[in-house]
Amino acid sequence: MSTRVGGWVAGALAVSVFAVGCMQAKKPVPAGIEWNQSFTAALVDAQAHHRPILLDFYTDW
Repeated sequence: MSTRVGGWVAGALAVSVFAVGCMQAKKPVPAGIEWNQSFTAALVDAQAHHRPILLDFYTDW
């Protein structure tokens, strides 16, 4: 009986630690996205920060 109670206590403790860890923000959330309209400027910025580039093409044919 003691082993079963210990298992429940350990499980509850693990879930509590996991829940508290998930609630804490790891990084501040940015206020918004800053879009670059110049391909050259976006390429320089992406290379400097080691990030990919998203090219969004749209037409209304």
